[in-house]
Amino acid sequence: MPKHLDQEIVDQLKEGKETLFKAFYLQEQEKFISWCQKELSLDSEEARDAYQEAQMYLYENIIHGRLYQLSSQLSTYLYSIAKNQVLMKFRKENTVLKHEIRLNEHLVFLKSTEELGSDKAQAAAQIKKEIDLMLEPCKSLLKLFYYESLSFKDIAQRLGYKNGGVAKNQKKRCLERLRKNTQSEENGRG
Repeated sequence: MPKHLDQEIVDQLKEGKETLFKAFYLQEQEKFISWCQKELSLDSEEARDAYQEAQMYLYENIIHGRLYQLSSQLSTYLYSIAKNQVLMKFRKENTVLKHEIRLNEHLVFLKSTEELGSDKAQAAAQIKKEIDLMLEPCKSLLKLFYYESLSFKDIAQRLGYKNGGVAKNQKKRCLERLRKNTQSEENGRG
C-alpha cells in the first residue's frame, strides 16, 4: 500500500472508521503468514495466531493513540510487532524450559533422598545435616542453589567462579559427594 494510504488507514481508524483497516487486514494476511513460516519458522497455525495477535496489537496502538504518525509502511510496523511478539514468546518458553529442567533436577535430587528412608521429613533433615557438614565450596553452593534458588550465574558471582558453567559443574561434583555421604551414612546404620 502507498504510504499515504497507510496513514489514511491510521487516521480513519482513530476516527472510528474501520473499513480501510479491515481491507488492510485481509490484504496482508496470506503474505504475512508465508513470511512467518519462512522467516520465523512457525507452522501455519502459529503463523495465523501471530498474525491475529500482531493485528490486534496494531489496532490497539492506533485506537489508544500510541501510533500517531507512521515513519514506515504500516505492513513494516505490523511485521515488527509480530517479530517482537514471537521473540518474547520464545524467550518466555525458553525461561519456562529452564525452570522445568531445574525442577526436574530438584525432583531427581529429592527422589534420591527418599531412598534414605521411608520418612521423607527424616530424609530431608538428614540431607540438610549432611549439607551443613560438607566442606566449602560445596556447602555454600548447594545451599545457594537449593535453599535460595539462585541461578548458576548468580552462584558463580557470589562464589567467585569464572561463569555459570563452572558453578554448574561444581554443583554436580558436590551432589555426587553428598550422595556418597548420605549413602555411607545409610550403610553405616544398616
